Amino acid sequence: MDGVQIGDTQTATVIRGTGHQEFDILGNFAAGPHTVAVNLLNGLPGNTVATERSLYVDKATIDGKAVVHAWLAEINSGSQSLGFTTNGTSGTPPPGPTTLGSGPDDLQLLMSEDAYQGDAQFTVSVDGTQVGGTQTVTALHGTGTQAFDLLGTYAAGAHDVTVNFLNDLYGGSPTTDRNLYVNGASIDGAAVAGSALTEMAGGPQSFSFTTVGAPPPADTLTLNVSEDAYGGDAQFSVTLDGKLIGGTQTATASHAAGASQAITLTGSFGAGPHTVAVTFLNDLYDAGGDRNLYLSSATFDGGTTQVNAGLYSTGNTATFTVAPAAGTTGGGTGGTTGGGNSSDPTGIVAGSPMQMLGVNLSGAEYNAGNTSAQVNTDYVYPNHAELDYYASIGMNVIRMPLAWERLQPVQGGALDPTQLGYIDDIVNYAATKGIKVDLDNHNYAYGYGNMVGSAGTPNSSLADFWSKMASHYAGNSNVIYGIMNEPHDQTATQWESAAQASINAIRATGATQEILVPGSYWTGAHSWTSSDNSSVMAGITDSGHNMAFELHQYLDADSSGTSTTVVSPTIGAKQLSAATSWAQSTGNRLFLGEFGAGSDPASIAALTNELSFMQQHSDVWQGGTYWSGGPWMGSYMFNADPANGVQTAQAQTLAKYAPTH
Repeated sequence: MDGVQIGDTQTATVIRGTGHQEFDILGNFAAGPHTVAVNLLNGLPGNTVATERSLYVDKATIDGKAVVHAWLAEINSGSQSLGFTTNGTSGTPPPGPTTLGSGPDDLQLLMSEDAYQGDAQFTVSVDGTQVGGTQTVTALHGTGTQAFDLLGTYAAGAHDVTVNFLNDLYGGSPTTDRNLYVNGASIDGAAVAGSALTEMAGGPQSFSFTTVGAPPPADTLTLNVSEDAYGGDAQFSVTLDGKLIGGTQTATASHAAGASQAITLTGSFGAGPHTVAVTFLNDLYDAGGDRNLYLSSATFDGGTTQVNAGLYSTGNTATFTVAPAAGTTGGGTGGTTGGGNSSDPTGIVAGSPMQMLGVNLSGAEYNAGNTSAQVNTDYVYPNHAELDYYASIGMNVIRMPLAWERLQPVQGGALDPTQLGYIDDIVNYAATKGIKVDLDNHNYAYGYGNMVGSAGTPNSSLADFWSKMASHYAGNSNVIYGIMNEPHDQTATQWESAAQASINAIRATGATQEILVPGSYWTGAHSWTSSDNSSVMAGITDSGHNMAFELHQYLDADSSGTSTTVVSPTIGAKQLSAATSWAQSTGNRLFLGEFGAGSDPASIAALTNELSFMQQHSDVWQGGTYWSGGPWMGSYMFNADPANGVQTAQAQTLAKYAPTH
C-alpha cells in the first residue's frame, strides 16, 4: 500500500468462477489518493487455462464502498496496481441532527466547519438567552451540513440569534485554520434571509428573524411508528405539503415486539387533502445490528391512511396523502388538492402494485460456446407448461436468457431461422397468457470471443444484432429488448457507448417496445451510486422514451448470488435504497432483472422485504424477474419451479406481490 508491504506472502485458494476469497487490509488511511500494488510471485504460464497459474482481483472495497476499476488479471509474475481515494472519514456516517430545547417552533441552523487540530465549537443564544450548552460541529465545510434544531415558542415579532465561536485556531495558512460556518437557517421550515455567517475568528456573530406567531392549533396529524433500535433510536422528520412541521421526531416502540408509538403534530393545516412525507434521518447498519424505522398508518382529523412503509436507510422517505374523515372540514384555510406523485411520467404512485413481476426461465443460454450444441440436449428453451404455471400465480413477465452467437452464428450475418422459431413460439404463447417476454442477451458484454467495444467485436456488432432482432419483432408488443446481461469488464463510459449504439439501432427499425439497459460492473444496485454508473449511464437517451435501467441485486454478503446465507432481513431494501433515490431524483425507471433467495425462513424474510421495498417505491421500480426457474434447474438453490408438484416458498412469496394490471 503506497509502496509499503502489508503482511507476509499470501496464498489464494479459491478457483476463479467458483467464488471469492477475501483479504481484509486494515489501517488508518489518510485523506487523499492511495495505490495498492498486488504482486503475483509464482505465475506459471501455460497453453490453456487449465495449465496456467494466474491471479485475479475480482473487486475491492474501502470501508464497504466499491472501488471503481478494481479488477486485475495477473497472468504472469509481477505487479499490477489499482487506486482509491479517501477523504479520511469514510467510515464515519454524517452527523445527525442535534435537538436543543422544546416547544412548537423549530429554528434550524445548518452548520459546518474547517477542522484543524480539533472541531469547531460554539454556543447559541436567542434574544440573549443561551439555548443548550457548548455544541460541536463535525461536518466539513463544502461536504455537507450538520443540523441544530432550536425548539421553542417564539412570540410574534423580531428575534435575534447569536452564534458565539469559542475555539478559533489559526496555524498560519488556509489549510491550518479552524473556522465556523452558519450555512443558513430556517424557522418552522421557512428560510431566514441573511442568516449565513462566516466566522473566521473567535467571538459572536448574529442574524435575526421575524415570526407572526402561531395561530391556535386546529388540525391534528398522528403518525403510528415503530423502530428497530441499534446504537440509539430511529429519528425522522415530517413535512406536510412540503413544509417541515415540528422538529426531529424519535421513535422508541419496538417493531419486533409488535409495539406502536403515536406521534401527534398539531397546527392549522387546512381541510386537505395533504401530502405528508416522513424522512428517516439516522440509519445505522453494520455487522453488529441494524437501525430501521417503520410507519404503519397516519390519522388526520379523524381520517386514517394505511401506509405500511419500512424505511431502511438515511434519506428514505415515505410519501402519502391524508384527508379528514368524512364530514370533517378541518381547521384553518387553504390546503392542497390531489395527492400522490403527479410529476411521475409513468403515472404510477409509490405503494401501488408493480407493473411487471415474473421469473427468469433459464436454459436457452446453456453451452453458448458449443457451435454444435443440440436443442434439448445441450440447451433448452422454456416450455408452455412453465408459462401456464407462472401465469396461474399472477406473474406477467419472463426474462428469457439467450446466447448471442447461437442466434447470429456469423458476426454481422443473418439471424438463425431455427432459433428464431423457438423464440417465436414462446413469445406468441406467452401473449395468450398475458405474459411479456424480455429477450435477454446473456453474453456478459462479450461476443465472438472478444469484449464488446473491442476491435474484434465493435459496438456496431452488438447494434447490428439488435437491429435485426428489432426488425423481426418490431410489430410484437409482447417483447422487451434486454440488450445485455451483466457487463463487467468495460468501464461505465465504454459500456455506455455500446448501449447507446444498440438503443439507436433498435429505434431506427421503428420498434417502440421497452428497452432494458444495464450498467457496467455487473449492474449491481448496491454499487450503482458508489461507482460511476450513476453519473455515466444517466447520459443514455432513448428517442422512443420507453426504457428502464436493469439492475441486479442478490442478498448474500458480496451480492453475487452464490450463497443462500442472507446478510440480514433488510439487506435487499438497503442495497436498493441508493439507486432508488438516484432514480427518483433523475426521473428514471428501474427494473430488477435478477434477484433470488433460498427457501429457508431467513431468506424468505429478506426476499419479502426486498419485494416490499420495490412496491413501496413502485413510482420508479417498474418490477423485476426472479432468478430463476427453467426446465433444467433441478435442485438449484434458488429454483422457483414447483418441486414434485409442490409450490416453493419463493413462488409463494412472488405471488403475494403479483401485479394487478
